[in-house]
Formats: sequence, structure tokens, C-alpha cells
Amino acid sequence: DSPKISVDATMATFSGVNTAAVEALAATTIGVVTQTHAPILRAVNDSYRQIISEVAGLPLTGVETRREATQRALNKFMSKGVVAFRDRAGRNHDIAGYAEMAMRTAIGQASMQGHADQMTEYGFDLVQVSDHKEECDLCRPWEGKILSKDGKDPNHDSLAKAISAALFHPNCGHRLQTYFPGISTKLENTEDPEGNKERQQQRYIERGIRRWKKKQAIAITDIEKQRANKGIKFWTDRMDEFIEETDRYRKREREQVKRAR
Repeated sequence: DSPKISVDATMATFSGVNTAAVEALAATTIGVVTQTHAPILRAVNDSYRQIISEVAGLPLTGVETRREATQRALNKFMSKGVVAFRDRAGRNHDIAGYAEMAMRTAIGQASMQGHADQMTEYGFDLVQVSDHKEECDLCRPWEGKILSKDGKDPNHDSLAKAISAALFHPNCGHRLQTYFPGISTKLENTEDPEGNKERQQQRYIERGIRRWKKKQAIAITDIEKQRANKGIKFWTDRMDEFIEETDRYRKREREQVKRAR
């Protein structure tokens, strides 16, 4: 039988999920988790995974921020001469973008798995998908949904079904919260499609700025340097206008090349 503990004690336990998250990350790294676990790192090449797994533990324990860990991963990639990553679909990614995505995904999914493992330990099954501002089209149908972690509750979709439908995709910002029937508050009307459109537009402009900064870095002739400078100015001016129109927060670190974002 499951241990008899209070809801308050359980909530307090789940709020400190770091230890379980680190254990989940370590288990995935050494390949001992079963197929029921979230795909924390399985989709990446071993050499890439090794670096990410080496540095992902500290943010989970609060020793450093995710951005600091991403910078450490980026430094390790650079020291090995790794400047790009090709995914299974054949798409190329610059290493800064890959490091950000891999670190965010590894930490997020390890935290989620640690939470799920603790729920299993205490005999709880229902979870609610968190609200995340500017959610993407893939996640929106699942936001605020009550799911059965083990898939045994006939009144709710299973967590496995949601994951197979792309919930918790790379860079996904959603999390799971333990759902206590009659106690927890259901999330409703959390859709933010306009916010998502603005976020995508901002990322598009950021890529434009970074693209021309890369060209500037390798420009040799005066003509190419002038061309690169004009490109940077064009996209920077476009970002200035966008921020003024939308009043969004400008993340200047995302406009840099070869730095953690």
C-alpha cells in the first residue's frame, strides 16, 4: 500500500524535486531507465550527450543558472572544435542554439521525470500540465489538461499520449503539477496565440542579427565588411521597431554569436 501522508506534506516534497531530477538525469545518462521514462537525452549523439550530461546537473541543484551551464557546455564544444550539430532530420544547427536547446530540454525533462518518480513513490497518478506564456501550437491543446501519469485512469488521457502528440518537445517550457481532485485549481482560458506569434517574430529577427554578425566575423575585404555592417544595422533597426511596437522585453544575449542564450 502507498504511504499515508498529508497533501501538504506531499506538495512540500514535490516542491523540492531537484534531488529526484538529478537522479533521473543520471539514470538517463547511463542508460538504465526504461522506455516509460521521458526521452531526456536519447535523441542526441553520444558525444553531444556526454557534454550536456556533464554540465546539466548543477542547475538542477541550484548551484548555477541554466544560462551559466549552457555557457560551460558551449565552451566544452568549442574546445573540441565542435561548431555545428545535425539532427536526425538532417537539419543543421549552430552549436550555440543546440547547446541552449539541449540544456533547456535536459533540465526540464529531468525535473519532470523526477517529479513523476516521486509521484509513483507516494501513490499519486493525476497531473496537470502547467500554463506557459506564449505556448506553441503543439502544446496549446494540452495546456491545463489533467492527465493520468500511469495511464490507468479511464477519465483522463494518459501522459504517454500527450508526449507522443509532441508535448514536452525540445525547448518546451511546460511542466507537470500534481493534481489533487477537489483541492487543486483547474487551469482554464490560458491560450496566448498572439503572444506566440510575437515570440516567433522576435526569434526570426534575432536570427537575422546573428546571421549578419557571423558574416561580419569572417569578412576579409572592405566590401564584405561594409555589407555585413549594413545587414546588422538593418536587422537591429528592425528589432528596435519591433520592441517599440510590441513593448516586449529585448533579450540582447540572443543577438550575440557564440555565447550562451
